[in-house]
Amino acid sequence: ILPVKQRRASGSWVSTWLDRLSDMLVARYRPILAGMAVVSVGLSVAVTTLEVNDNFLEYFAPSLEIRQASDFALDNLTGFYAATFSLEAGGSQEVSDPQYLAKVDEFADWLDARPNVVHVNSFTRTMKRLNMNMNADDPAEYRLPTSRELAAQYLLLYELSLPYGLDVNDQIDLDKSSLRVNVTFGDVDVKVVEQEVALAEAWLARNGTPSMRSALATGTPLMFAKITRRNIASMLLGTGLGFALIAGILMIALKSVRLGVISLVPNVLPALMAFGVWAMIVGQIGFAVSIVAGLSIGIIVDDTVHFLSKYQYARDSMDAPDAVRYVFRTVGPAILGTTLIVALGFAMLGLSTFRVTAYMGLLTSLTVVCALVVDFLLLPAILLAFDRRPAKYAVPNTAVVAASGAA
Repeated sequence: ILPVKQRRASGSWVSTWLDRLSDMLVARYRPILAGMAVVSVGLSVAVTTLEVNDNFLEYFAPSLEIRQASDFALDNLTGFYAATFSLEAGGSQEVSDPQYLAKVDEFADWLDARPNVVHVNSFTRTMKRLNMNMNADDPAEYRLPTSRELAAQYLLLYELSLPYGLDVNDQIDLDKSSLRVNVTFGDVDVKVVEQEVALAEAWLARNGTPSMRSALATGTPLMFAKITRRNIASMLLGTGLGFALIAGILMIALKSVRLGVISLVPNVLPALMAFGVWAMIVGQIGFAVSIVAGLSIGIIVDDTVHFLSKYQYARDSMDAPDAVRYVFRTVGPAILGTTLIVALGFAMLGLSTFRVTAYMGLLTSLTVVCALVVDFLLLPAILLAFDRRPAKYAVPNTAVVAASGAA
């Protein structure tokens, strides 16, 4: 319908540039292999410096109302990250034990003194206020009751004074065998919350009563931190299994164990390189980027399959250098074009005001670009260095290359 002239791919500037690239690879594959090996190992080592961390409030750009409201609350009201400790008293009705209350109050005071803590809610503070109120509001009486009977009476008085429908079950369990201590943190990352919680649990293990020494904290930031770590571990396991299965399928499809093993390099390395670059630029990994390796595996493997299948086809009648030239001439433009399109498409997600989407898009785009670099530089260098077997059939190489160009 539309009279658009179709130009031959062999005459385009992309094909000309790829021809020059393949000639350069054939002539200098040893230094290219060494250089890419150094870069790959360096970036892979940098992955070990990544920290698992998150700040959920920073998921939203400062231009959004929810972020502005959150920042105002942090500056003027309270924090958003909280942890809860359930401190066992050792039995039913034992929360009235003065020694237990004294230890809980000591723990609350210790939490209050922590630099990242903005508020601690403990029923022992209520008990001390009741004692002061029952002694004519004398500030000197702001202390815990010294007898179990008096503590139990204060607890009963407090329960009876609550409005209809309310009780103390948000702070004390039903059989009065444990107290709840809530601690709220300021504008900190999840990693800081985990560190503070670990110190608090260690304090309880050293200084708490026997019944509270095994207490563990709970809370939303701790839950998401564990989810992130579990996602990363599952991602590594699933992606590793996927790469192994793909290598096995390539061994069968290409009828070559050698190429199947070599395929692991361009499949696994791009993700490691991308995370290495991310480690040097950002330094942290969170829930937002824990899915990138699994997300980009299909795109990475696609280029590798195209490259190795054409290479294996060409090796039947060509030596390794001419087979590499054949690959760049036939599928090089397609690999380059599709990779750049996919990379730019994911990079557009980096404009999102939601950091989970932005980081996922940017890191996926970076992984795809790393895959292109590995497929165009490292993979041909490996093939040229280690594939020395002769061609199966004595067909003139120039005739095959010319035929592929005409096709």
